[in-house]
Amino acid sequence: MHAILGFTDLLSNEMLGALNEKQTTAVENIKQAGNHLMTLLNDVIDLCKHDMGKLHLRTSPVALENIIQATHRIIRGAAWEKGHSGARYLRA
Repeated sequence: MHAILGFTDLLSNEMLGALNEKQTTAVENIKQAGNHLMTLLNDVIDLCKHDMGKLHLRTSPVALENIIQATHRIIRGAAWEKGHSGARYLRA
């Protein structure tokens, strides 16, 4: 996962050559999805630690609008891959 995120950094910083607008958007979507997956993986690890009694949870505020927007981008990409516009399912 770290390798994928590192490679997206190389691409987004154009260290491997210039990107057009469509490529830049795709790389940013990959980066966001990768970060989301990394968070999920870390959450699974944390749950395992919690089950073993080695982790104590605490609450904290979150930016709900940012989470909704990121989720929308991921779902929109998945809908596009299946030939759907995504507009039927979610409106931004």
